[in-house]
Amino acid sequence: MQSLIITLREGIEAALVVGIILTYLSRTKQDYLKRNVYWGVGISVALSILVAVVFQLINFDPENEVLEGTMFLIAGIFVLSLIIWMNKTSKNMGKEINERLDAIVEKKKGQALGIFLFTVFMVFREGVETVIFIFTLASGSSTASSIIGAVFGIILAAAFAYIFIKGSSGIDISRLFKVLNIILYLLVIRLFAGTIHEFGEVQFIPLKPAAASIIGFIVRDNSLLIVSIILVTIPLLMMVFSKAKKDFGQLAGVDKRRRLAELNLQRNFKIAAITLIVIMDILLGYEFVGAVTKKVIDPIPLKIEVVGGVVKVPVANLGDRILNKFSYVTDDNVNIRFMLIKRADGTIGSGFDSCLVCGSKKGGYYQEQGDTETVICKNCNAPIPIPTIGFPGGCNPVELKYEIENDNVVIKEADLLAQKKDF
Repeated sequence: MQSLIITLREGIEAALVVGIILTYLSRTKQDYLKRNVYWGVGISVALSILVAVVFQLINFDPENEVLEGTMFLIAGIFVLSLIIWMNKTSKNMGKEINERLDAIVEKKKGQALGIFLFTVFMVFREGVETVIFIFTLASGSSTASSIIGAVFGIILAAAFAYIFIKGSSGIDISRLFKVLNIILYLLVIRLFAGTIHEFGEVQFIPLKPAAASIIGFIVRDNSLLIVSIILVTIPLLMMVFSKAKKDFGQLAGVDKRRRLAELNLQRNFKIAAITLIVIMDILLGYEFVGAVTKKVIDPIPLKIEVVGGVVKVPVANLGDRILNKFSYVTDDNVNIRFMLIKRADGTIGSGFDSCLVCGSKKGGYYQEQGDTETVICKNCNAPIPIPTIGFPGGCNPVELKYEIENDNVVIKEADLLAQKKDF
């Protein structure tokens, strides 16, 4: 199920954008540009597989903040440029046919290249993530079922694009463009939020706790699932509720039969759209419920006392890769929280329950039950790999020095008090 949901969610955005481009080109009589979209999809899929294979061979982790933030930024700029291009082109639709065709011919080369590059990048961005995810699954214990789920998710995303493209001919064009604009703006917000989130984590851009909280809400899994449901449902519902014009008055013979066949085809696409809405919304809704009801590990900090200018925590009391929290209450009643976690190699990760970006009042960390690889910032939803806890930078816990003496984690009171201002 997880593989299906992830590939479906990754594929929806690319499928929707490709579907919007093809639908728009059909409705504006610019079908000659469609081949650039098809070439773009084909080349981006091939590039996705090639890049993913290279990443696997050199053990390069593509899920780093700088790379992801850059890809989000470029994708956001591309989608914004698509909105501007669509709005600019649609304004000419009321002019005489010859005038519009002349304008199209003049811009043909630039439009063709722009559409090609846009398609390549949008599909490539999602494709690399999807292919790498499938490769990762291939090393797991349930390889066959996971890969089948991933393939099924991709098929559903492709079916969504196909049904939307083929079934949107009956939608009123002005209403269609308005809704497509709204959908694309949703994508722009989601992409630019991802950019700010990733760059903020590594402090490429300044990010205050309040802003981090808003951005974190947008990029949370449950928020992204809601966006995915909206992106799937609205275009297909427009198809379902579009009214087909029968126009039988002057038709007879072959023309009438052809028109009846077109109406039957539209009806079949509406049935397919309803079926797809039900299937995809159930799958995404199931994952959403799982996301909001997921159990977390956020232990109540254990109060400890200072003895001889230090606090001591037995290493034996720390579970493997499980979050442990402690608190030291100062003489003036300031509650300083810190965390310890035993890494897979037996070393200790230590830090304050506070980060450089979000602070301690809105920040702090929790761990999702069953996830022994990361802890997550409560405020901005940034996942922090456990091996990096104890190192400075970004949304990592503020560094807290310690020593190991006689199987105890020993922390100086002075080091705790140095961060008192954050609490």
